[in-house]
Order: sequence, then C-alpha cells, then structure tokens
Amino acid sequence: MEGIMEEEVLRSLLFETLRRRSKTQISGIIRVAEEIAREKDLFPDPSTAPPLNPRYYREKGFNPQDEMKLRELIWEFLFQGILTVGMDSANTDLPFVRVTDYGKKCIEEGQILPHDPDGYLKTLKEEVPDIDPIIIMYISEALQTFRRGCYLASIVMLGCAAEKTFLLLLEAMKNAISNQDSRSRFESKISSRMINSKIEEFEKRLSSFKGDLSEDLRDNLDVLLNGIFTLIRMTRNEIGHPTGRVMKRNETFAQLQMFVPYCKRVHELILWLKKHKT
Repeated sequence: MEGIMEEEVLRSLLFETLRRRSKTQISGIIRVAEEIAREKDLFPDPSTAPPLNPRYYREKGFNPQDEMKLRELIWEFLFQGILTVGMDSANTDLPFVRVTDYGKKCIEEGQILPHDPDGYLKTLKEEVPDIDPIIIMYISEALQTFRRGCYLASIVMLGCAAEKTFLLLLEAMKNAISNQDSRSRFESKISSRMINSKIEEFEKRLSSFKGDLSEDLRDNLDVLLNGIFTLIRMTRNEIGHPTGRVMKRNETFAQLQMFVPYCKRVHELILWLKKHKT
C-alpha cells in the first residue's frame, strides 16, 4: 500500500535489530528498528502518506500501522522459534524476548533466508534473472509453508522447484548435442518417467564434456548436483508418498538455503550449453 512501509522492509529491519540487540523488550525492538530506519533513510516520502498522518514520516518515525505490522512480525518470529519469551532469569515473561540459538543461526546466514520470503525471492531473481515462473511459483509456496511450520509441505514444493530446474537443464543438454542421432538417443532415454533414469543419463552426458567447462562452472558442481538430486529423489520416493517420513525444521531450512546456489549454477550451465555444442 502506498504511504506505509513495505513488509519486506520491516522484516529486514527486524533482522537487523536482532543482530544488534538479542535480548530486549518488544517496545525496545520497535524503537531500535525505528532508529535503524532513520539511519538508513527508509521512511517513505510524507507526501505519499494520506490518509495517514504524514507527521510520522516527516519526523522520521513509524506510523501506527507500521508499529502494528512490526508487532505481527515479532509474533511470527516467536512462532517460528527465532525468538522466545523471556530475556533472562529475572525477566522471564512478556514483554521481554530474546533470540534463540536457532534464531542466531538464521540471523548469521545473511541474505538467503527462508524466514524472509520477499528477500529470498529477490535474491533468487537477482542470481537467476530469467528464472522460469513455474520455479518461482513452487519456491514461493515452499517459503510460505516453511514460515508456518509445515515442513513436509515445504519440502515437497521445494522438490517440485528443484525438479523443474533440472528438467530445464536436461532440455538444454539435449539441444546442445550436435549429432542428430545422438540427440535422438538421448531424448529417448530421458523420456522415461523414472527420475533416476533421467539423472543417470544426465550424469553420463555431463562426464563427456565436463572437462570443457570453465573452472568456475566445475567448482563444487558435483556437490551441488548430488545434493539436489538427493532432494528430488527424496520428494519423489519418500515424502510424496504416505511413508511417515518427518521433516525437521533445520533440515528443511538447509535445503531451502541450498536451492539458491543450485539454481544459479544450473542457470550458468544452461547458458554455457546454449553457446557450446557437445
């Protein structure tokens, strides 16, 4: 909405506040966030504020709607386990809060943060400018369900995003094959519905030209691909079926973080395949 601070900005302010002050009161979080917004000149132009009172932004402060949204985000962080109630043994109840060990890990991770969907998607789109909209659709669902503690649903959506990314890479690999007969044979082999068959054919084909890739493209390529292949197999063979498999928060968090560098490297490999015949 025009005239109020965007949720993405308020969430980033909250993370920065918790970096600076890990134990405080809720009112203290709001005041520190306001100071940071003032330091970084993040308040909207007062002229865009009607029908809200423009006085708040003119005086470089949150308006009531900003404060309410920030309080909602604080409760969201409490629900997600980033914050917990109580600051120390003398202040064990609300309004005192502190950052949990899990929260410290989240804050230290930097920009690729599943708890910040807007920031995560912004980073992903910056790393992969022409990313397929189907990937964005699934990764958005993965992030929203992760925030709500639905880790099983989150990892299934993430697996779909990873599989779509891999299928685009397979298509680029097929199109890069210069010999028509070889291309037809490869296309026939990857037409199998079995994901393991697709992965095996991909790995065979990759080994035939991997030495031609630049050092940057080869760096940790096997680690990235093996990690994401494991994710795809897991969602295909375990989580997508009623096996009783449980996903923990930290496990889902790690998989979401790994997706961005994976997607970036695959995108770079696709661009290479478009320029080189194999």
